[in-house]
Amino acid sequence: MFERILGSGPRHPDLDLDSVRETLIYMRDDLVGVPGLERAAAALDVAIGELGGLAPVETPALTHSPGADRPKFRKLLSR
Repeated sequence: MFERILGSGPRHPDLDLDSVRETLIYMRDDLVGVPGLERAAAALDVAIGELGGLAPVETPALTHSPGADRPKFRKLLSR
């Protein structure tokens, strides 16, 4: 059922992994000095390390608006 919705090919994340990594670093730095949250900071360290080992994902450039070919959008864009 979900294969029909999601497709069957490999999927790449639609987000900037560098931004995710920077956010996790920010969160980890806030947790380091809080008593009782050392394990959470360590878990974030692991996640940061995993993201650091990933290759950047190449995404194709958007050449036109996906909805530009539909009549309703063509009318809106021509104004």
